[in-house]
Amino acid sequence: MSQIKKIWIGILVCAGMLGTSPMLYAQPCPPPNPILGSNQVCPGSQTSYTMTVDNRPTSTYTWELFGTGGSIVGATNGVTVSVDWQNANGGPYLLRCTEQVGSCFYQNDLMVTIADDLARRPFNCFSELSIPFDQNCEKLILPEHLLTGGAPDCANSFTVSLSLNEQVAVPNPVGIEYLGQIITATVTHIASGRTCISHVLLKDGTAPLLACENDTTLCNDPRAWNPFDTSFKIPTVTDNCLDNIIPEQQGYEWVQLFNDPVFDALIIRSWSATDKFGNRGTCEDTIFLQRVIFDQIICPPDTVIACDSDSFDITNPLTSGAPTFNGIPLWSERSYCDFSIKYEDLISHKCPGTYTIHRYWYLSQLTPTAINEDTCHQIIEVVDTVGPEAIFDSAKVSVEFHDDVFGLPVNKAYKTVYYPTLDYDCLAYGYFPHADIIDNCTNTDSVVVDLIWDNGHINYLNGSPGSDHLRFENLSKGKHIITIKLRDACHNTSYDTLIAVAEDQRAPYIISDKFPVVTLGAFSDVTWIDVSVFDEGTWDNCHLNLLLARRVDWAEACIDICDSVSMSCYDEHDTIYCAELESNRQIDAIEAHYYETIKWLKEDERPCSDLLWNAWKYELCNIGTNICKDHFGGEKDLSAAIYDLNCTSDFETDSLTKAEIDLWKQIGGGWSNAIPFSCKDACPGKPVKIELLAIDASCNIARIWVDVVVEDKSAPEVQLVLPDLEISCWAYNNYYRTAVDSGNFDVFGKYESYYGGLYAGKGGKTVLKDRTCDLLPDVDGYYPIVYDTISNGLVLENCELRIDEYQKIQFQKCGEGWIERHFIFKGNCNTSKADSTKIIQRIKIFNDCPL
Repeated sequence: MSQIKKIWIGILVCAGMLGTSPMLYAQPCPPPNPILGSNQVCPGSQTSYTMTVDNRPTSTYTWELFGTGGSIVGATNGVTVSVDWQNANGGPYLLRCTEQVGSCFYQNDLMVTIADDLARRPFNCFSELSIPFDQNCEKLILPEHLLTGGAPDCANSFTVSLSLNEQVAVPNPVGIEYLGQIITATVTHIASGRTCISHVLLKDGTAPLLACENDTTLCNDPRAWNPFDTSFKIPTVTDNCLDNIIPEQQGYEWVQLFNDPVFDALIIRSWSATDKFGNRGTCEDTIFLQRVIFDQIICPPDTVIACDSDSFDITNPLTSGAPTFNGIPLWSERSYCDFSIKYEDLISHKCPGTYTIHRYWYLSQLTPTAINEDTCHQIIEVVDTVGPEAIFDSAKVSVEFHDDVFGLPVNKAYKTVYYPTLDYDCLAYGYFPHADIIDNCTNTDSVVVDLIWDNGHINYLNGSPGSDHLRFENLSKGKHIITIKLRDACHNTSYDTLIAVAEDQRAPYIISDKFPVVTLGAFSDVTWIDVSVFDEGTWDNCHLNLLLARRVDWAEACIDICDSVSMSCYDEHDTIYCAELESNRQIDAIEAHYYETIKWLKEDERPCSDLLWNAWKYELCNIGTNICKDHFGGEKDLSAAIYDLNCTSDFETDSLTKAEIDLWKQIGGGWSNAIPFSCKDACPGKPVKIELLAIDASCNIARIWVDVVVEDKSAPEVQLVLPDLEISCWAYNNYYRTAVDSGNFDVFGKYESYYGGLYAGKGGKTVLKDRTCDLLPDVDGYYPIVYDTISNGLVLENCELRIDEYQKIQFQKCGEGWIERHFIFKGNCNTSKADSTKIIQRIKIFNDCPL
């Protein structure tokens, strides 16, 4: 700020000069007051000016401004006046304040010059300078930082713009990201447009600020030997640019206080903190070690402690109580205090985990004037009231809920072990799991273990060698509550529960006919063979639930399984189709049999029926989806689709698991209590592969494949015989001889077959022609022709029918004779072992009418 020059001009105006009556003063006029205010102002500014009152409250004022440099704002008769100055440099201009005090008048003048910063001082910038960041890790660069003359007198007369290489604009305030970069700062005088430039280097020159805080502890505090223990107070560090600066230990000084009534000593610790820019801050704190007043030491109370308490350690007196001062335990192996503390224990045992400690504390203090000593007797009762605990190997013993076991609280998990039923009586035997016995107070070798269940009891001493003491026998199938009783040397008893589950883990054993042969029923389309026909004593060690069978090719044999398909489970992305079975036996007896089997499984309440029903359903859906429907993208993974679509409503299950679906896939469908066979199985001469499935009450499954030979042993049966015939030699020669000579004997009728439910014949009739001698000849001498119709023969056969024929013929010279047609009927299948059927048709040729 330039020097302000003030001029005071006082003019005494007498009453006569103002044209008033002259008067005499009893006292002279007081001295004039100067105008207070700047005599050099900035263009466009508003400035206040004030008269000094000097305890003359009766004064009146009149303000005047001469010239065109500005104008008075508001009233001109107050102690203070404001002037709006022009926007351009100029002056000086006269500001006058006329003061009247009674009959005394004063004219106080002030010459004011209007001058901007350029008029007041040279306009120059520092060429280069360094500026530190502020406490917010940024810096607002102002004109006063850059101008050699310092802060401008006229506000808002300069602007500052920042850039890198005078190209890339830099924000103002400048952030820490510009640390170490040369920034070009341009200062512009707004009114004149003149500029100057500085090159600025921003740096972090602010050291971290450490706030140290003193701490106090007792002189015997073991932490005092490690003054930088983390449990003492640690300085906080704040930095303008960085967070999480950790204070560093610089060292400490221990000071002994000999005559201080409150403290034995103090520790002065030195700390420092350095930011990444090398700025370093320091501080010191003090840990005061409080002196122990001997007369105020309090002996520890007697106490009772559980021997298994985690907080009790007989070798550490602090866990059972020690003499205290101001509530702070005094026991410490070493201290800065001027007193010592020791103890001695006398122990008497009642049992291994229960005993009494008589602890004698010896206290002493050495002072310059006296030796103080005292003794405390503390009784510590250590008691064992908790029984041992049995711990099992988690790999062998699981923890499960058994809400179905009578007598057990629900919603509680129990240790569980499983055993298979091994013998023919469905009983389990073996060894109970070894338990590790834990007792926090007693040697576990003295723990007595009892295992008690409904029909057994085992008692042994823990630590017994071997495992024979854990053997059990004749554990029936089901869940058994094993009560574990543990008793230690202090007669503390604890109980635990082990659930032993004897379960049937063995699949049934299927015994089947090794080389079964099935003979088709006589003249039926399908022969149903009950599964018991193939069974030769299938058994299960506990309970055989079901024995079923199926053809391996059941989905292709004798049925058209894709004739009806429906959507089963779907969403907007995927669809599962299932084949539908015909329920009407009149339409399709085989599909209807399968339909009734599935219905029976769903309604049956025996164990594992739902499993077989779901397997049947899975197979039908797999056929419907992957066989009946075309899939251009290849075969669908039905198991994954069922799981992803969560098709619980389509199966007999509350929730779906991948393992459960895979089991349905493995079992499949086609299972029933009977297997269909037909001529299609007998004629090819190849065995039919069937599969037997045995399932017990625990859903253990056994399966076996068997090759079945299917044969047709039924002999053809002639239902309608060709009649013997009598034919005149005239008719034979005119109507039949040519056919007979060519080997066609069917002119006398033929045998037609009926097999496999199909009628092979077409007409079923043969028309015969002859003449009759019973009527007179016509005008030409010919006897009348008569016609006769006979039914062809009909032969029944299970499968394909083979008809062999040979003839015996004998004629006399007159044309009379006979023909015998010998027919042999036999099944034509390769596996047919039935006898043939033979029959003869006789045709007699006779001379009928006279010439």
